[in-house]
Amino acid sequence: MIGMRRLVVGAALFAILAMGAVVSAQEAVVDGLNNPRHITYDDAGNLYIAEAGTGGAIPVDGAFGPAVAGGTASITVIAPDGTRSAISGFTSRDEGGEMIGVSAVLAHGDSLWLALGQTSLAFPFSWAVVELDIANNYRVKTFIDVYSAEAAQDPDAQGVDSNPVDLAFDSQGNLYIADAGANTIWRWSAGGSGLEVFATWAEQLVPTSLAIDAEDNVWVGFLTGFPFAPQSSRIEQYAPSGDLVATIPGLTTVVDLHLEGTQLYAVEFAVFGDQGWTPNTGRVVAVNADGSLTVIAEGLNLPYGLSAVAGTGTLVVTVNAAYSPAGSGAVVALGDLPAAPSVDAPVDPAATPESGG
Repeated sequence: MIGMRRLVVGAALFAILAMGAVVSAQEAVVDGLNNPRHITYDDAGNLYIAEAGTGGAIPVDGAFGPAVAGGTASITVIAPDGTRSAISGFTSRDEGGEMIGVSAVLAHGDSLWLALGQTSLAFPFSWAVVELDIANNYRVKTFIDVYSAEAAQDPDAQGVDSNPVDLAFDSQGNLYIADAGANTIWRWSAGGSGLEVFATWAEQLVPTSLAIDAEDNVWVGFLTGFPFAPQSSRIEQYAPSGDLVATIPGLTTVVDLHLEGTQLYAVEFAVFGDQGWTPNTGRVVAVNADGSLTVIAEGLNLPYGLSAVAGTGTLVVTVNAAYSPAGSGAVVALGDLPAAPSVDAPVDPAATPESGG
């Protein structure tokens, strides 16, 4: 999952929506996914979907006890003509239905950048960020060891706990990494001296999402920690220097941010209740210049990654982020894409290990 320092996210379905209006038709554009997370388009119009996978059969240690892992995390690629392929074999960990694997995928130039989450240190491709060469069969070009930076620096002074979950580049080529476990935003540049701390928080805010605007201001979205109280989440804006510019409070369990032009959007995952994540309580909201929120879609069942169709501005989102049957994940559009088969939504709350579920 996002795999914060004690973070868990649940699962569900999604809906096709009209831009600027709240609607609820539940039609999948891309289906058959396994715990889909962040998504991205490249300049050629290919859609890349990070999938956390379905775990495996290898016993490993989890955040809450015994877990199992295997090579079931992947990137699904949807070409502009609808052709589907996959980059497979990344590590996935299953801890009582909480899946952690590939958390984010970002197309940048001729490369794909992946955030590989906190699966198990027994697997080299975890707790890390990797760059893949799109033109050369997705061979590895760069490996960034986020775990070792956290172990050496521990910027939030809370002990070693790293889980990279989202990525963004600024105009200078600096890569920013949201580390939900370390409660830190790392900054990395090619040819630099390694990972440096851009921002960190001693409290358990759990940064989950990044967006960078045309002035290289860095926007950070937070899930917050257990018990994920409603309206306790927020978005912070930082200048390139690292100075805090603005805080937008009053959101609930933010799991993604997306800038379309100058308009900032946020995904609110769900309301957390006594029995776990409450079905059909996720939202997509537009963040206005005065800090107020406009609801773009509500009543959604645990939405997650948000992006825009290349060249159109039509928003698309992933669903069924965790605690959902294999193959039940989907991508839906906030616009007029053709409808595909519906995806059934769960009706029971999605519990989490820390709540005893």
